[in-house]
Amino acid sequence: MGRRASGHQGDFRILIADTDADWVKTLVTGFRRRGLVARHATRGDHAIRLARAHRFSLVMVDVTLEDMTGYELVNYLKAIDRRIPLVMTIGDHRAECEIQARQAGVIYYAPKPIEVSRLVALASRVIASASPADFEPALAPGLASFGTDIER
Repeated sequence: MGRRASGHQGDFRILIADTDADWVKTLVTGFRRRGLVARHATRGDHAIRLARAHRFSLVMVDVTLEDMTGYELVNYLKAIDRRIPLVMTIGDHRAECEIQARQAGVIYYAPKPIEVSRLVALASRVIASASPADFEPALAPGLASFGTDIER
C-alpha cells in the first residue's frame, strides 16, 4: 500500500494531529481548495494508527495532543517511515522548542499563529518536490536518533 507518485495532488494525503478543532477545520478547507486530502487526529495513538494504515505525503503535528506530546508523536511517526516530511505547529515561541522540534526531525517549525495559506503553500511545495523514491516504504530501524534537517 505505497503512496502513488503520479504528480496529481489528489494522490497525496496529509495527516493533521492537533486538538484545536476550529484550526483544523480551517486548515482542511485550505487543503481541499488545493485538491489535497487531509485526515485529522486529536490523539497521538489515533495518528499512529492512521500512519500505519495509510501512506501520508506530509504530517502536521501540534506540540500538544490529548495523550502525548507532538515531540513523542514525531518519534513514533519517524519509526514508521523515517522519510515522512513533518511540520510542527506550536504556540510556544522559545528557541529551545524549535531546537527540540528540529532534533526530532521536523522539516518546518511553524510558531502559531500562522496563516493557513503559508501551510497550504508549504504542503504544495513538499508534494511538488517529491521524487518517486519518496513513495517507497522506508521503515526506520527503531526509535534511535533522527536527523536535524530540515477526513476525519
